[in-house]
Amino acid sequence: MRKYLSTNNSEFAYYSCNWLPFSTKLVAVGQFEDGSNGVCSLYDISESSSSEGSLKRTLTLRTRSPLKCCTFDHSILPDRFLATGDFDGELAQWDLEEEGVTPVRTFKAHREIINSLDGTSDAASPFASTVCTAGREGWIFISSFTF
Repeated sequence: MRKYLSTNNSEFAYYSCNWLPFSTKLVAVGQFEDGSNGVCSLYDISESSSSEGSLKRTLTLRTRSPLKCCTFDHSILPDRFLATGDFDGELAQWDLEEEGVTPVRTFKAHREIINSLDGTSDAASPFASTVCTAGREGWIFISSFTF
């Protein structure tokens, strides 16, 4: 049996996680256990101790609203922007590799929670840097971060 790295933090409830493209990092999004705010945590496997079997958290961001979903799929390399959807229906784009991480772009995509999102990053496509989102109210929207 292989030993895998793991983390257990009772301070957060995570809803989604994704690998940061071409890196040893992953991001997890969710909310603080008390339900007060959202959380985005960045973990780095290369800084983790395999003898302990735990992931090392290198960044924790607190957001106004809990985060439900995330993707890097809309990001055209070499950029590795994270797109997140939250409980208030807001879609945000983040550059996690910049100092003082704040959203690069945000806009209200849905009236209610964004349940799911995905993206495309094909630079040759007319839909480059585009995400599709599915909201609790039943709508599916296609949005572009190229504005």
